[in-house]
Amino acid sequence: FRYMTIKIPRHNPAYSGLIAKLFNLKPGDLFLDLTLGDGGHTQEALEVGATVVSLDIDPESIERAKEFVPKDLQKNWTVINSNMTNVTETLNKLGTNKFKAIMVDLGPSQYQVLSPERGFSFSSNDHLDMRLDKTLGVTAKDFLAALGQKELEQIFHLADEPKARQIAKAIIAQRKVSPINTGEELAKLVTKVKGVFKKTHPATQVFLGLRMAVNLEREVILDTLPQLPDLLETGGTLGVISFHSGEDKLVKQFGKQQEEKQTLRVIYKKPLRPTAEEINNNPRVRSALLRLFEKNDQN
Repeated sequence: FRYMTIKIPRHNPAYSGLIAKLFNLKPGDLFLDLTLGDGGHTQEALEVGATVVSLDIDPESIERAKEFVPKDLQKNWTVINSNMTNVTETLNKLGTNKFKAIMVDLGPSQYQVLSPERGFSFSSNDHLDMRLDKTLGVTAKDFLAALGQKELEQIFHLADEPKARQIAKAIIAQRKVSPINTGEELAKLVTKVKGVFKKTHPATQVFLGLRMAVNLEREVILDTLPQLPDLLETGGTLGVISFHSGEDKLVKQFGKQQEEKQTLRVIYKKPLRPTAEEINNNPRVRSALLRLFEKNDQN
């Protein structure tokens, strides 16, 4: 099992090498990583001497992170298999609830995207699954088989797909002939509607929309973010990385609401983007957007 989890190269998260600086981490600080993935952000915090609590909904990701993070750093690390929507309850049980820094990275890890059985790939011959949490009951294949044209159109529209209506219509027509079971079948259908791709694959937004719908990603963001100010110590920093304009809009709205309540201060009016050098080294982070917030003194 562990061999299988380690076979795909380690995911290099956005803003690698900058975590200690962005959050002003020092030895002994408490750092909460709500999206562990392959443990890149967690490891950076551990390396500066922080005590880290990490959550991830995917047990396979946790196993991989334990392999990647050096054993000598793990003494100050607690890992919990949990959905981040349960973060307050989870930390209350742990007895830790005030952190110097909290990180939320809303992108899936490279391992999850490249694992053939997950069905994220445009060339995958496995069933279209797309669940990050295998306890969820509905897969992308189920959505394609059951949803009406308007519902599919809405899913693709939320992912900024300009031809959402035409693609939804094509899916309905295709499933009358045969079901759409694999990533490859869906990608070919979308390409037929949109034509050949230029910089990105024509099915990118469609796959993104399905992934967001299957994993209830908008709902997770809306449920989780309001819990986080109470988990920060005064002067602490919350960072949220999104990879899509729809997600970033939700994060921006959250920040505005918190400023109105005088709970958090928006550190930068515009999100931080990866440097050209980082994008050159890791093209997957090119769409990353990081928003940072500081906890206000409530006295």
